[in-house]
Amino acid sequence: GVIFLIATVALSWGLAPVVNSPDEMVNREFAWQFAENFSLQIPADTYAIQFGTAPRSVSLASGAFVPAVFYGMPVLYGLFAAVFGNSVVWVLTPLFVFLAGLAFFSLIRKIWGERVGMVSGMLYFMHPVVLFYTVRGMYNNMLFLSLFILGLWAVVVRPIKRSWVNDVLAFAFVGLAVFVRSSEALWVAAVFILLWVLLRGWQNKKLTLRWIGLGVAGVAVVLGLGGAVTGGYILG
Repeated sequence: GVIFLIATVALSWGLAPVVNSPDEMVNREFAWQFAENFSLQIPADTYAIQFGTAPRSVSLASGAFVPAVFYGMPVLYGLFAAVFGNSVVWVLTPLFVFLAGLAFFSLIRKIWGERVGMVSGMLYFMHPVVLFYTVRGMYNNMLFLSLFILGLWAVVVRPIKRSWVNDVLAFAFVGLAVFVRSSEALWVAAVFILLWVLLRGWQNKKLTLRWIGLGVAGVAVVLGLGGAVTGGYILG
């Protein structure tokens, strides 16, 4: 795991000047924009406003360029960049993927035992897709997956003694995952409904009410934060 982290950070940092994907470019530019003024709106030029044109993965709203679909990654990475500088965006995805790999090992070990967990963790870090999208860290795929795995880890492994803290931690991670890729919300909700069934949630009124409350609060926060950082266009 440590070798994976060092290698992917080195590769990501080395490839940082080269962004050959429109999606990566959009995430990087809006993250840096958010770090500078806590806004995801970049003033559009006269030509774009006149003809209503915008680059791939970008929309035009109220005379400004804004993310077309996914705005969570620029907000999260922009917050880190505001504190640690713009270059930090190149190491964040490897770090999140590394933490998720440790959580994945712990999750599988909890279910199937030490040996299966160890093999699963190794396969996770060696998987070509994981390696590629970690190094090309301005895609939001691995950030979403990492946050989702961390959420599952918190709710299944329950590493903290106080049960309610694990639930809050799980919904925080999963809420951030949906914030990063809102199009995945339906199947993420389906997974947690399945977990509720497997955990016999109907026999635990406190757990059920807590999950419902956290779910409603999560939706409200995601929508409210999305409206705030995009000037409201995401809710329109």
